[in-house]
Amino acid sequence: MSKVRLLLLVVGVLTVLNVILLAIVFSSVFSGSNSQEAMQRREDRQIREIFQFDDNQMQAFLDSKDRHGTAIRPLQIKLQQASEQYYLFPDEASDQKSLLLDSIMDYSRQIYLLNDRHFDEIRKICRPDQLKHVNGLIIDLLRRPPESRRRGKVNPPKSSDMH
Repeated sequence: MSKVRLLLLVVGVLTVLNVILLAIVFSSVFSGSNSQEAMQRREDRQIREIFQFDDNQMQAFLDSKDRHGTAIRPLQIKLQQASEQYYLFPDEASDQKSLLLDSIMDYSRQIYLLNDRHFDEIRKICRPDQLKHVNGLIIDLLRRPPESRRRGKVNPPKSSDMH
């Protein structure tokens, strides 16, 4: 075999390997392995493992989580909108800013109360030996950045808004 044929063979094999590698990379990117739903399933699986929930407890937890999400999402959107308006108002509009600040405090209070009710529901789902994990879950959720707590995003900022 001549050197040219050997080089062509090596280039061909490397090209095929690159195509296979690209196919693997793009298939994992587009498969949704990092999608919101996949992350949610992974978190639910972790909760089941940490708390050692049986099927009934896990279903009760998921039901509570769904109710909590449904109740809290509109408040998070209102809080975000009021916060944006508050910071965008000029200082001369102090009366309007004061009213918005009252709304922001009320939305925050309602969110805290909903969170507290949700954590109480989780405590009621748990057996006594599982209760020790609830405080760890609460601390973990509080330490997460707001974006990862599934806060509702009304409209992401546009580059034209950032001038």
